Amino acid sequence: MAQSDEEIVVTASSRVNREGFDAPNPTTVIDDALIKSNAVASVGQLSKLMPTQSELNSPTAFTQGFSGVAGTTFNLRGLGSTRTLVLVDGRRHVPSATGTGMNVDVIPSSLIQRVEIVSGGASADWGSDAVAGVINVVLKDRLDGFEGNVQAGIADEGDHANYLASLAWGTSFADDRARILVGGEWYRNEGILQQADRDWSAKQYGLIRNPAYAAGNGQYQFILAPDFQSSSATLGGLILSGVARGTDFGPGGASRPFVTGQYFNPASFSVTPTGTTVAGQSMSGGSGLSPGLFVPIEQPVERYAGFGRLSFDVSDAITLFAEGSYSKITGRSPTAFAHDAGILFGAPFTISINNAFLPADVRARMQTAGETSFKMGRYNADFGFVQGKSVFETIRTVAGARGDLGKFKWQAYYQYGRSTEDALAKDTIYTARLANAVDSVLAGNVATCRINADAVTTNDDAACRPLNLFGEGSPDQAALDYIHGDATRRTRIEEHVGSLNVTGDPFSTWAGPVSVAFGAEYRSDKIDQVSDPVSRAGGFFLGQTASALTGKVGVTELYGQTVVPLLSDSPIARKLELLGAVRHSFYTAEGPVTFPAPGKAKRDFEATTWKIGATWTVFDGLRLRGVRSRDIRAPNVNELFTAGNRATVSVFTNGTTRQFPRFRGGNINLTPEKADTLILGGVVEPAFIPGLQVSVDWYDIKLKGAIAAAAGTPQQLIDACTAGNQEICALFTFTNGVPVELRGTNVNINQFRSTGWDMEARYRFAALGGDVSLGIVATHPTELSQTTSIAHIDRVGENGNNNSFRQPNWQFSSHASFSRGPFNAYLGGRFVSAGKYNIDYNKNGALNLENNKIPARYYVTASASFDVLNSGNRMVQIYGVVNNLFDTDPPIHPQDFQIPIQGSGLYDVVGRAYTVGVRFKY
Repeated sequence: MAQSDEEIVVTASSRVNREGFDAPNPTTVIDDALIKSNAVASVGQLSKLMPTQSELNSPTAFTQGFSGVAGTTFNLRGLGSTRTLVLVDGRRHVPSATGTGMNVDVIPSSLIQRVEIVSGGASADWGSDAVAGVINVVLKDRLDGFEGNVQAGIADEGDHANYLASLAWGTSFADDRARILVGGEWYRNEGILQQADRDWSAKQYGLIRNPAYAAGNGQYQFILAPDFQSSSATLGGLILSGVARGTDFGPGGASRPFVTGQYFNPASFSVTPTGTTVAGQSMSGGSGLSPGLFVPIEQPVERYAGFGRLSFDVSDAITLFAEGSYSKITGRSPTAFAHDAGILFGAPFTISINNAFLPADVRARMQTAGETSFKMGRYNADFGFVQGKSVFETIRTVAGARGDLGKFKWQAYYQYGRSTEDALAKDTIYTARLANAVDSVLAGNVATCRINADAVTTNDDAACRPLNLFGEGSPDQAALDYIHGDATRRTRIEEHVGSLNVTGDPFSTWAGPVSVAFGAEYRSDKIDQVSDPVSRAGGFFLGQTASALTGKVGVTELYGQTVVPLLSDSPIARKLELLGAVRHSFYTAEGPVTFPAPGKAKRDFEATTWKIGATWTVFDGLRLRGVRSRDIRAPNVNELFTAGNRATVSVFTNGTTRQFPRFRGGNINLTPEKADTLILGGVVEPAFIPGLQVSVDWYDIKLKGAIAAAAGTPQQLIDACTAGNQEICALFTFTNGVPVELRGTNVNINQFRSTGWDMEARYRFAALGGDVSLGIVATHPTELSQTTSIAHIDRVGENGNNNSFRQPNWQFSSHASFSRGPFNAYLGGRFVSAGKYNIDYNKNGALNLENNKIPARYYVTASASFDVLNSGNRMVQIYGVVNNLFDTDPPIHPQDFQIPIQGSGLYDVVGRAYTVGVRFKY
């Protein structure tokens, strides 16, 4: 997708550099011109130009959390962000969160020179995590003078207001032996705060269980319908049991009948002995509520980033260099969650006949029926919403030297990185305090918390204030202040890297120079994470991570690789090169563990990765290539050392119900995941169409020993063991054939496979007195399967279900640009093929959902720029961009059975949006 005419040397596909289409692994380059044509304001926005990217986390794909809400992670091929390695200038970057990879938005977007996306495994070149591929962000290495940009944008709907300002300066001195570059940027996006702010989402489509469905009766199990409403809760309270069942409470606590909607299931009023409502808690229309209307479409984000680089040529052969960067990103989810009772998270309230606020007419009916309590569902928007906030701060420093030594070039550096996240869930609910405040009585005709009115004094709480639940807006501020609190979590990640790399062409064969690269690297990652005491004790309705996390993983690596030319200008090959690489890694993991016994643990393990391949230029205009590699992903601190917990589970086996403990958490005995990757393809550059380049490549990634907790319920796991699955049986401890323990910790148990085709075409030519550049990058996965302990599922063709582990059948990104003198015009396109809502539906004759299809979408971006001034080193350029030119709505694909979120990362949820700006150099 590179648009500029300059040849781009790819640095991420191999330690031995090759140019664009010549790289051994399929490599796509997004250059500076393409970035500017799209007015990219953050690195995460580049994901829309990467068809192989399955968005996992971003301000529009993850909008209802209260931690990790301030950035974007890349997820090539849907295999997960931890299997995509992100580099900055060919170096690793400190991770941003536990177990989720790097937040790429910490990189200053205004200093990007290009981005390289390398397909397939590259662990022998770069180490662990490069299973699905490598994304290398290359920053500008020098400037002469000032360079800046100011832009602002807004959506057609008047929201999504965003602003970017950047300024960089560079110069050389000491006879050009010293060079300095510094830059900074500020970005702010106001977001889109509620789904009610868009017509397509305000319709609130949702999946509703069909009350008429029964296995074999010809009815569909689910119905996709608008005006999705809860049938088990209302804003003012809904009685779900007893003689007053179906009574809703309006303003002031006035009783009124609940209005049922279409597809209402009377069973949604039923309550189990544990206090939860049964399945089928939704309907279309009626007097329930649509909780999704309160969910943001896009989170507000603000970012500050700075970068500096200094280099000095000590001699013609040695250069010293130093770099430093800082970023602070604040993300907010201002309408994340409201407390609910009877919908998603909370059990219905139990209301006593003695409740201080119970309306008299309801009490009278209960007395007549001899009832003492009832269950009530309520969506407590009048409690206020949990306000999510996440602040990421990242610093990174690099110091090193590089130089020439005969036929070799060398580089040595030390790098330190630190990332902290402060996550806040403001105004969440104390579970125990809520129960105290709800259970009120009249004492001397004054509403009082029961714990302060009963004869027991040991449970008194002088701060308790009774809570009136009857009617929206009835809770008073004193009671709300009592039940609310703030949940916090702080995560600190430190990374140290020391590296020595050597490249060169030490000798030549009959076919040309032999290129080699070799080196050594040490890297350590240390994580400390702790939540507030209430969250750790599970005392909040929605709190932070309950489990503490601390640990360290260090690795020492040795690597070598070579490219050997075998033929040159022969009858069977214009050029034939063989490439090979090998890397051996020595890991040490240490930290506290809870399984099998609490204490401190340390473990050493090793891994070897390798790659072998060839490029064969059959004749000028046809180049074939193939790579076979063994790649790994080593277990991270989160998977190794997450504090465990123990809970009792029950299973029915051998005719008897058995109860025993299940342990969850990290596992220090994990081993690296292993992937075998095969890539075969070719590049065509026909002489009769100068400027045209076309590449087609087949990829096949087989990953074994993927790290996860065993999927399935304890009952499903014991059934699988009984059926003879020895891998599952190994999770149990048996005494005399009876299960006495289940290990639910992380284990190397799953398998993934990803296969498909990658295609890229680029065509440049002169026309109409200017230059034309056309390009397209496409991917067509044929398999994206996961084999767990209980199932095998292929999710190619699944577009919905809000599942990050899925890929459409086809995706492509295209561009067309025309430049003539000071004027440049650009037209970009992004296509997502039609697919299924849920790949699991309607299989083997099952009738799950009548319309299990999601239509295709094509989005168009148009932009233009004009150089008002361009003379020497001075330039002033004005530009404008229109994203989603035709204001194409996302297709209907709500989340299963829960809040109908309709973003999912594949589709544009903002609508038509405009950006204007000014770029300048001086």
